[in-house]
Amino acid sequence: MHRINEISVVPFFQPIVCIDTANIYGYEVLGRYRQNNLFESLGHFFHNPDLSSQEKIRVDRMIRFKALDMMKMRNSKAKLFINIQPEWLLPYINQSMELPTIEQLTKYSIDGEQIIIEISEDKCGDVNVLMEIIKRYRAVGCKIAIDDIGEGFSNLERVALLNPDFIKVGAGFIHRSKSYSLLESMGGFCEKSGVNLVLEEVEDMKQFQMGLDAGVRYFQGYLYAIPQPDILDKASCAGILHQGLDEYLDRKSSLQQKLNKLADDMNKFIAAASADIAETDPMFSPREYINRLLPLAPNNCLKFYICSSRGEQLTPNYTRDHQKWLVEADYIGRNWCWRPYFFPKVAEANRMGRGVLSDPYQDLENRRQIYTFVFPINAAWFLFIDCQYD
Repeated sequence: MHRINEISVVPFFQPIVCIDTANIYGYEVLGRYRQNNLFESLGHFFHNPDLSSQEKIRVDRMIRFKALDMMKMRNSKAKLFINIQPEWLLPYINQSMELPTIEQLTKYSIDGEQIIIEISEDKCGDVNVLMEIIKRYRAVGCKIAIDDIGEGFSNLERVALLNPDFIKVGAGFIHRSKSYSLLESMGGFCEKSGVNLVLEEVEDMKQFQMGLDAGVRYFQGYLYAIPQPDILDKASCAGILHQGLDEYLDRKSSLQQKLNKLADDMNKFIAAASADIAETDPMFSPREYINRLLPLAPNNCLKFYICSSRGEQLTPNYTRDHQKWLVEADYIGRNWCWRPYFFPKVAEANRMGRGVLSDPYQDLENRRQIYTFVFPINAAWFLFIDCQYD
């Protein structure tokens, strides 16, 4: 590509939508190159290793400054997500020079709270440099988003040190890794850290649903709107958002009804199988209790064991092996209180006086999707049944 002239560079805006308001929250500023009345992405330009950093910086600032100029001309209060390459700002570290974007905000009297600075965490090795850059943007009211986090899941400690307001994860990365659990884990990390999670590159309803399941609040991608040379009405994506929410709620409602029925069926099984068991019987013991249940166990039951209320396993594992049950005594004495579902489900079962189901999860030993049924035998003993998840 020949040297890019300023007239040909145009900022485009891709909406980032907020699920709880069904409105556009803000826009990521993207660069386009006008040629023969067509607009081409500048992505390949910025990723071209043969071009100098100086040339990339020059074009990057054209895009950014034109976007800010448009906001000023229209007196717009829209929020802009602006990409910054940290290594391009190294000359400003420990210097009195103002950062170029902050200079433009001052020039146009744009409130820093309208700006979210997107930083690719993996593009700058020194976390102290990143923290210094972030500090200077925050001083004028800007928020911080960490981008391309999907490629750096091993760097979550660094990300936590940066204390961003947003973390952006690409749906394309989740699809390529074939592991929804990565997104789910990131959702949990963000929830506990007080960070907003943005799922970008969303192209279809399946990816949208995946994000909703993981607790994502903000979404970006072609499903909602393509990048455009102008900002949209904030409610322009409401239709697709409501459609996605309706599908999500219908699916969740159907799943909950299924789980409620499974819990009811399991409670009926326990009641029928243990009807003639009396705690006053001198033969009553955790092992005897399970032995009474096994002959009547539904086909979806994979494993039985009993734990104390503090997590200590009191019986062997009784694991289904086709038409018989394997007795695995080496599990006696192990403690399972560390499992995320253990104390919440033990407390819930004890409070309700009936068995309850955990959420589906992947078993650590056989890698199968299962759920665990927790039943309060008495105040001291709790029956656990691992069941196949269809």
